[in-house]
Order: sequence, then C-alpha cells, then structure tokens
Amino acid sequence: VIRGADRNGSLFGTLDLPTLAPDNIDDLLIRAGLAKTAPWSIDANPRAAALRSSERQARDARLACWTDYVPDPNAASASSERFTGRVLEVVSGDVVVVLDSAVDQPRRLNLASVRAPRLGRAGGPDAPYAREAKEYLRKRMIGRRVAVKIEYERTPPATTEGAPPPTKQVYATITKEAGDDFALGLLGSGLATVIRHRGDEERAAAYEDYLVKEKEATDAKKGMHSPKTPPPR
Repeated sequence: VIRGADRNGSLFGTLDLPTLAPDNIDDLLIRAGLAKTAPWSIDANPRAAALRSSERQARDARLACWTDYVPDPNAASASSERFTGRVLEVVSGDVVVVLDSAVDQPRRLNLASVRAPRLGRAGGPDAPYAREAKEYLRKRMIGRRVAVKIEYERTPPATTEGAPPPTKQVYATITKEAGDDFALGLLGSGLATVIRHRGDEERAAAYEDYLVKEKEATDAKKGMHSPKTPPPR
C-alpha cells in the first residue's frame, strides 16, 4: 500500500502478507532487530506506534543491528527525577524556568520532544507563531505550581574551538499538578511540532500522544499549520 512520497518523488509504503497475519513483515523485522524505523516516513505507517515500541524493545535487548548499541553519553537519561515547583519565567514556546521547591533553586527546562518556533536572536526576526507559542505558555504557567518529570538530558556540541563547554540542556514533561500536560495543549493549538527522534534517542513518555495531537492540529490547519499568512510582527 503506497503511503506517501518524499520531496524527490521516492515512494514509500507498507507490505501486508496474509500468510503472516496477524503479524506484519515490518514489525517482524524491527522486533528481531533486523531493521530500524525511518524518522522521516514512519508517521505515514498506521502501525507507527507499535513499530516504535518494537524498536525500543529490540534496542534494549541489543538484538541484531542493535548488538553494539551504547546510549549516547551526551543524551543521558534522568527519567527517574521528579519534582514540583513554581514557574518563574517563560523564556520561549518550549523553554521555561521553574523554581525547584525541594532545593529552592531555579532550573531551566526544555519541553521534552517538542519544538516551538524560534524567537529572533540579536535583533533578528521571530519565526512565525514564536510569540504566540510563548504567550500561550505564559498565560497558563507563569507564577503557577507545576509537576516536572525529567525525561532526558543533552549536551550540545561545541560550536567554536576553544569556547567554553556548552551547558547541558534538560528536557522534561511539565504538567499542572492536576496532571494536564502543557505540551499537549501547545501542540493541539498548532504552536509547536513534535521532534522526530531516532530509534536510539530518549523521548517524552507521552510521545505517541504528542504525535496524535500534532496530527489533529495539522488536519484542522491550526496555528503554524494554517495556509493563512502568519500574524504580523
């Protein structure tokens, strides 16, 4: 079944073999560690969530092509850490500063697996809907108590020789104390997109829910998915 095509016109699809039912050839290969998902086309597969789950299981079991898998030391998982605190600052549509109640220290956090449009730097222009994404979070988060679950950490590569080492970035799922995930609302409003992680990368626990919410916003042509001219800056 043809599922789509890339910008070069290359087709990609799925192959269903009745003799394998209820299994599918793609799931069998990935489950055995004999194939990996392709971030640029996996979402066109109706079984994308199951395939990503099978890939993680094969990776963690070090099967076949995952035999030599070693987690990226610059993407160390810190998924056991949780804390609550008050939001001191909304830096952008995907970065906030939260005062950790346990240690009374501010912590700069990126929303895990989510990317909002970028604000301009050094006087440069903002990307379309960057201000709207920031304002969405500001209205809902500033000064309020939230629950934080650290999902992973990453250290960006150094940009210039001799420069100070880059600061480790912390990525988290941030929710209201009642449990509502701020990233889901941002995605549902069309003010952010989901990062397409490779199979060996850590991600938000609600990653599949994020993809569903992003698709809903895309289908409804909300925010940055709208064909209309973005609001003037």
